[in-house]
Order: sequence, then structure tokens, then C-alpha cells
Amino acid sequence: MESGKTLIFLHLPKTAGTTLNSILDREYGKKRTLVINGVPSQCVSQLAAMPIESRRDIMLLRGGHFSFGIHQLLPSATTYITILRDPVKRVVSNYYHVLETQWHPLYEKLTSSRMSLEEYVTSGIAPELDNGQTRRIAGVEGIPFGQCTESSLAEATANMDRYFSFVGLTEFFDESLIRMSDILGWRKRPIYVDKLRNKKKPPLISIPDKTIAIIRQLNDLDCRLYDQVRSQFEKTDSPEMIDEIRKFRRVNMLYRAMRKAIAFQNSIHRPIVKKVERFLKSHRNRPS
Repeated sequence: MESGKTLIFLHLPKTAGTTLNSILDREYGKKRTLVINGVPSQCVSQLAAMPIESRRDIMLLRGGHFSFGIHQLLPSATTYITILRDPVKRVVSNYYHVLETQWHPLYEKLTSSRMSLEEYVTSGIAPELDNGQTRRIAGVEGIPFGQCTESSLAEATANMDRYFSFVGLTEFFDESLIRMSDILGWRKRPIYVDKLRNKKKPPLISIPDKTIAIIRQLNDLDCRLYDQVRSQFEKTDSPEMIDEIRKFRRVNMLYRAMRKAIAFQNSIHRPIVKKVERFLKSHRNRPS
């Protein structure tokens, strides 16, 4: 990536973006990182309200699920990165995320009506379930449910070719991080711990074939967009990359083990320390 460009992370929902956010924060720091949250229109409004000089100083723009096109509000040269996910897995993950998240705008509707996954997907209550990845990369998230067309896919593909330094895949997350760090010129390989994994989500094999077929049909453009990027990953695989991934995973496995050991140690020591502090406090002012 050319130095001086503002990096924009286009965070597509349920694609391991929260994990990548934590990696980006460590790499770029907080001083020149702008985090904007909310629906796309709110993100645009927040950025547009900032003084032009403040926008010029941004090195990393990330946060809420804004769509392609936000770079037009930045005075400096920009480049995007994003992560795609298998569309069926992403939609299933979205459903169970809503069920487990009481503050989510759709939580009440899903739980009160006991809406099944199939009913949720076909309800039309969330445009995100209709080629949501294509919508955001094309910058056309306002299109009504069921009305994404071939032109949306063509626009998304053109935007990736012209404006994106890198497009990764959730299913190839470690390889994506290796390739991304090379392209963006990071000095070290990132280390990370997975964020926001929904442990209550059932395995994909337990989802009825009919439901999966409906999801694929409603997300045909996303499936084709995903396949385009996946084919590029498969073409560039090499023995060297496989060895690099193996080393990368070994380092991250050790890092996670270390984090767990520290957390376990703290969980044992902290109660002891608190007991000692209480004992000392209760005896501090007692007469000898």
C-alpha cells in the first residue's frame, strides 16, 4: 500500500470483523484512528460533521457497518480492505447473533414470534439477508429486499478491483492476515484472540437442506462474489504459503495459551489479594 493513504476497513457484519478491528487497533494505534458507529447514514453524518483538517489526519477509518463510498468524504487518498464470508454461514450466524443479543433491533421481533431461521431469512425484515455483502461493497444498501441485480454484483466487483488493496475471507482468516500484512507493509505478523464467537450456534450440518437452499437462492450474488475471491486464494496457494500459515498458527496458538495461563493465574491470585487487603484494612486501625 502506498504510504500516506487512509486505510478504510469496510466491516461486513458477521465476518470476524471484530477480531480484525482489534488487530488493526494494535497496528495503527488510537491517535490517528477514527471509529464511527451506527447505521450507514449515521456513519456518513458523523464523518461529514468533522472539520476537514481532522478528516485529513485520519490514518485508519473503521467501526460501524458503513458501506462503500465513504471515502468521498476524506480529503486524502484512500484504500479499502474487507473480509467476506461464506454467505450461508454468514446468514446463519446473523440469525443466532440476533437471538443472543437483546439490544439488537430485531431481537424482540424474532423472540416474540419465535421466528425460525427459514422464516427469518424469507421475512424481508432485514435487507442484510439479501446479498448483504454485495450491497455494501457496491454501495447500494438502500435497495429494497429482493431487488439486488446483476448490476449490483458488477459494481461490487469493479469497486474491489479499483478501490480495495485487499479482500480476505473468514474461512481463510489466517492466510488473509498474512497476505494483508504483506500488502499493507506491516513490520510484524499480527497475533490475535478470536472475538465474539457464538458458542450456542449449531453446526451448519444440522440446518435443513431446504433452508440452506433458500439462503443460497436469496444470496446468489453474494455466493458468486465470494467464489470470485476464493478462486483467487486457491490460485495463489503455494508450498511456501502453506508453511507460512503453519508457522503463523503455531505462534498464535502459543500466544493464546499464554493469555489463558495469565487469565487463570489472575483468577487464582486476585481473590487471595482481595482477602489480604480486607484483612489488612480491618486490622489497620486496631489498637495493639
